[in-house]
Amino acid sequence: MFKSKKLSLSLLTLSVSSALLLTACGGGNGGSSGSNPPAAATLTGRVVDGPIANATVTFTDEATACKDKTATTDANGVFTFPQGCTASALKVTGGQDTTTGLPFTATLEAPKISLTDAQGIDVVVTPITTLISKVGEAQAQKIATALGLGNVGDLLKTDPLTNKTLLTKTVAAQQLIEQITKAVTPLDSSLSSEQVSQAVIIVLANELANTTVATSLSDSTLVSKIVTQTVNAVKDQLPEGELKNHINEAGQNLAALTANVIAKNVENTETAINALTDVSTTQAIKVAGNAIIEQKSAVTTQNLVQTLAEVLIQDPTKVQAKLAIISTQLAQDNTDTTAITDAITAIETATGVQIDNGAVISADQFNPNHLKLEGLSIGEINFTLKQLDDSYGNAIKVPSLDNILVSLNGAGTYKDATTTVGAALQFDSLSNNKSVSLYASDLKLTYSNGTLTKAVLPQGSVIFIGSTQSNIKTQIGLANEINVLSNGKIALNSTTLKSISPTLATQLDNFNKEANSARITAIIIPGSKQAIAVTNTLGNLTFAYESSVCNFEFSCMSGSGVLAKVDIQK
Repeated sequence: MFKSKKLSLSLLTLSVSSALLLTACGGGNGGSSGSNPPAAATLTGRVVDGPIANATVTFTDEATACKDKTATTDANGVFTFPQGCTASALKVTGGQDTTTGLPFTATLEAPKISLTDAQGIDVVVTPITTLISKVGEAQAQKIATALGLGNVGDLLKTDPLTNKTLLTKTVAAQQLIEQITKAVTPLDSSLSSEQVSQAVIIVLANELANTTVATSLSDSTLVSKIVTQTVNAVKDQLPEGELKNHINEAGQNLAALTANVIAKNVENTETAINALTDVSTTQAIKVAGNAIIEQKSAVTTQNLVQTLAEVLIQDPTKVQAKLAIISTQLAQDNTDTTAITDAITAIETATGVQIDNGAVISADQFNPNHLKLEGLSIGEINFTLKQLDDSYGNAIKVPSLDNILVSLNGAGTYKDATTTVGAALQFDSLSNNKSVSLYASDLKLTYSNGTLTKAVLPQGSVIFIGSTQSNIKTQIGLANEINVLSNGKIALNSTTLKSISPTLATQLDNFNKEANSARITAIIIPGSKQAIAVTNTLGNLTFAYESSVCNFEFSCMSGSGVLAKVDIQK
């Protein structure tokens, strides 16, 4: 029986749209959902981590003309307000970070402020405005002071592309949030990256709002505080067990283990932005792209948490100082492996916990034993991970959504092996808010020389189905084994769905007919200690992007993967 837990998983997420999306309310040039074209909007905003293109901006004020309106950012992260909307809190999701070319998987916010049309950008949505939204507009100046931005001006209106110091802090803030999220989420499978990220943002916002002097985001003392407080903040999300019973120890020890590594990543990000001679255009900022990708792709913290999980719940007086030594050494360019080995030996002696010395020393490298996402096929067309990433700048076109194949190869000990993972498929319409979901708890995969040669849903395994089209939430026990292999890939297609449930197939068929734009999420859920890899644009192995899926009676599933935008050519 499926337990009410949020699972750690790896996924392939697709945001699919057709040309109709551009005519819907709040398209690239703003607008309303009515049939009559609106007057030209005069208020503009910009979404910046680096500039975020093709993101969806939601105007969340329920009491004004902004209600239920959306807009889409252009190639420079700029959007326009709908007609009659002059003040609203904002929420931004999706899109592509134009600095790195990577899909943007976070959520940004800005509090409601009154606006008047001014030359240039009227309002911004950034990681810093997201912090302000958590503590209130009245705390904006305190956060500005804490970040050393007291003389920059209104952080809710000042465009980071007009001020390099502000841009540096903006990008660094997002990097800090992402890195701490990556450190805390692997503590337990019940934690979703979305939950942890929100906890990090709230903790960081409150810490900065209560700081009276300028603080560096790459200060390891600050990082340590945020990690410790975040771990305690997610306590209520944890199931009963050792981790929850020793949450204070886990917070202190995780901070000691990761603070220096995280601080170094944030510092490297700041250095990359500070080195730019021009930040006034999207193209100019791209010069720092590779350096930022390298920091975003860092795997050290996740590997350390997995390797030293049992140590994290030990008495801090026995292990904290030694964990800090490990963190310090791995944050340096010239790592002293002897110092790490001595620290590990001391921890083993003090606690009796046996530690994989080699895994700790090589924590900055991806686990050689992994399953690797190579790409995706949609309607007979193969797409590489790079093509899927690039699609957020230039949408790829497919004839239909009927045939989705996930390419997942084996490496290391998985090269010739049989293993079990979970799998899920979700369709979310962007035109009518309908969704259809499928989750299979057991998918048995067999590999030969790294190639998938067998993929089956075993007899007796349970399939969970959810559809908001007909308000269906049910589960099915399979009476027979079902083959889901097609051309060496995992087939999440109409044939598979029909063999599982005629009802599900009907729901998907109706969805395809009605949806003019949709987001598709195809998920591979790893088993215990399984690593799911992708190759980044620098040619390095790293973990896939973090994201969450929610459409069943049980809790959301969270994990990582690849995102893409696709135009459906009906």
